[in-house]
Amino acid sequence: MYDSFSNQLRNVVVDKHDQGALWGSHAILALDVWEHSYYHDYGPARGDFVSAFFEVVDWDEPAARYEQAVELFE
Repeated sequence: MYDSFSNQLRNVVVDKHDQGALWGSHAILALDVWEHSYYHDYGPARGDFVSAFFEVVDWDEPAARYEQAVELFE
C-alpha cells in the first residue's frame, strides 16, 4: 500500500476485514491468503499458493500503480 499521509510504501496486514486497514492509502499489490482464495487448489499448502502468486506477478503493473500514487501527492 502507498500511504499518502506519510508518502511511504508499506506492507499492511488486514485482519477480520475491518481491522488493520490503512485508510487513505492506495493498493499497489494485494494478495488474499484467506482460505477461500487458495484451499480449493492448494489445500492447506498456503505457502505454495503464495509462491505461485509471486511467480505470475507482472511487476510492471505494481510499479506503474506506485508511480501513479506518488504523482497524485507530489
